Amino acid sequence: MVAALYGGYTLVRNLLGDDRLVAERNAHRVVRLERALGIFHERSIQRALDHDWLMQLLNAFYGLAHFIVTAAVLVWLYHRRPTAYSRWRTALAVTTFLALVGYALFPLMPPRLVPSTGIIDALAVHGSVWSYEHGPISDISNQFAAMPSLHVAWALWCAVAVWVHGGRGRRPAWIVRWAAALYGLATIVTVIATGNHYVLDAVGGAMVLMLGLAVAFGRNSRRRRRGFGAEDSEAVVAAVDGDHVRGVVAAGAAGEVHREAAEVVG
Repeated sequence: MVAALYGGYTLVRNLLGDDRLVAERNAHRVVRLERALGIFHERSIQRALDHDWLMQLLNAFYGLAHFIVTAAVLVWLYHRRPTAYSRWRTALAVTTFLALVGYALFPLMPPRLVPSTGIIDALAVHGSVWSYEHGPISDISNQFAAMPSLHVAWALWCAVAVWVHGGRGRRPAWIVRWAAALYGLATIVTVIATGNHYVLDAVGGAMVLMLGLAVAFGRNSRRRRRGFGAEDSEAVVAAVDGDHVRGVVAAGAAGEVHREAAEVVG
């Protein structure tokens, strides 16, 4: 599913917003706005991390984790949180569609292609296992599809999904949740440090994700009047009192029942 989604997204994206002059003009607008807001820190972030081994690692992370981690989280949700899967899948699809709208309306040259920013192209300078200039990536990549950052949007989608649903099981919940949060933060730092995105691109990624989540979860708001972080029941099990079945109670994916939350229904 994620392969088809990403393939369709890539095809459509590369038909949109490839005007170099417009993309460059928009880049200067973004830089001016960031300077006015006091958030033009891309160059200082890159310089702080500009070590050959680290940049190679970040380049590989940028090119590979985006697809692999997102697909892994989708598969995990499908198998371990099936009742929640459809909502998260819809959120991801809507988020991706909104990103396409952004690319069509606002083609943007990334900072690594704008010499006046003083930001280097980390991939060209330090190298990695992939390249924009050679192989299949060179044929399918629209390098002006920067606003919003889909890398950030998908990473935050993974982080939020795992934060909400990954706190059950053998491992302590805080380990799983903080690992998810660190993945989202690492992606934001990576897209900026490698020169692929501006700070505002990351903000745009977060915004389209929020809209995607609002669409996906808003469809269930009338039926489920509870908080966003509430535990979702994955199954029901029989509530037995002695030899008699009194009804059913909500249970987790493995059939576990939280005693303090157990309520016999039906």
